[in-house]
Amino acid sequence: IISSNTPSGFTAADGDITVNSGITVGSTGLAGTAMTVNNVNVGTITINGSLQASTTNGTALYLLSTAPRVTLSNNGTMRSKGGLQLYSVADVINTGTIFGSDKGIIVTSGASGSTITNNGSLNASGQSFAAVDILSGATVASITNGTGRTMSGFVPISNNGTITLLTNNGTLRSGHFVASSAIGGGGTITTLINRGTITPANASTLNDGAAALVLAPAEAAQRHGLKPIARLVAFGGH
Repeated sequence: IISSNTPSGFTAADGDITVNSGITVGSTGLAGTAMTVNNVNVGTITINGSLQASTTNGTALYLLSTAPRVTLSNNGTMRSKGGLQLYSVADVINTGTIFGSDKGIIVTSGASGSTITNNGSLNASGQSFAAVDILSGATVASITNGTGRTMSGFVPISNNGTITLLTNNGTLRSGHFVASSAIGGGGTITTLINRGTITPANASTLNDGAAALVLAPAEAAQRHGLKPIARLVAFGGH
């Protein structure tokens, strides 16, 4: 725990943090956090080694109360159930591996304004899990998936908040055996720039979906001088 007010009396000096070796805590079924940063005025955090905790009930890194804004560069490995959890604003640059058996990166409302750039491996595994999970009330300024890079999960990006700019230069892939969406949740995306591939699952054939679908009332089409190409009469699910 790197904190200015830990119960042990340890006081962390303000400045940068670099991890060049490995930190591993917990085991299967045991809760644990490899690293917690709280109430410290830190500028950059650089991971060149590894932060690993239980993939059943652990977290690689908690970024709690820091000021004013942290640049977090992962060149190594973060591996756990909860991956990286952001509770304060950070610019995350991943050139290594971030893996969460539940979530790769979790963004809370306290981390609104954060940016995420993936030039490495950013993945989650299992049903209903996400590489990036944006919680309700949180706003992410930008998410960029680099050229040739893959973000994968049952839902690669679960957005229940707001993404101001989402740029995909690689692949957003739903990697589970049942159909799901590549970008899920009830949030909003202000701008989407896709120069890569977005796959909405690996179970359905092309006749089951569409690359893009716009639904609007007939009045809206008339107002904008658009000719409808289809009319939705009824729908169902299975």
